[in-house]
Amino acid sequence: MLPPTGEPKPGEARLTAEGYYDYTADDFELGEPCTPEILERARKAGFNVTLPEAKPGFSGHHLLCSVTKPGVEPATISIDDLGQTSKLRDNVNQELQQDGDLTWYIIYENSPDFGICKAAIETATGGRGIMVAYDTLGQIKTAEEACDIASSHLKLIILGG
Repeated sequence: MLPPTGEPKPGEARLTAEGYYDYTADDFELGEPCTPEILERARKAGFNVTLPEAKPGFSGHHLLCSVTKPGVEPATISIDDLGQTSKLRDNVNQELQQDGDLTWYIIYENSPDFGICKAAIETATGGRGIMVAYDTLGQIKTAEEACDIASSHLKLIILGG
């Protein structure tokens, strides 16, 4: 989670007593998935970017933009109103990850054959993350591989590290 920097601006989520962002508040507005800083980092890393598209999520709302790079499986940058404490589907796993001072969470499906892994952080404007698909018939065959790639892209493109 990226901690707030001062008082929330209009539309930003406030922290709950438990220390999580509240994306269910009536005045919360979902932010942009690809801010100018994220777009610049993605392009500097050699990715092509397809700009945002609104999509209804399985249990909330998502805004998406895609990043592609020759020789690398496509990934999707997302922002949504599903945080770490959201009620998730039964077939989804969630884990905290850490690398030095960086902490993020991954969400992936229980299916051994295909699915999506999302590596994400919570921000005042929504849960911001990278989604990577896996399929036993594709280039990325397991949830572990997809989560490693999603985490790597998260650190590079979203966190700038």
